[in-house]
Amino acid sequence: FSVHEGNKNDPAPPRQR
Repeated sequence: FSVHEGNKNDPAPPRQR
């Protein structure tokens, strides 16, 4: 998964570059 893209299935908080 890409945290930079902010996947809906991302366990981490939505990080917007």
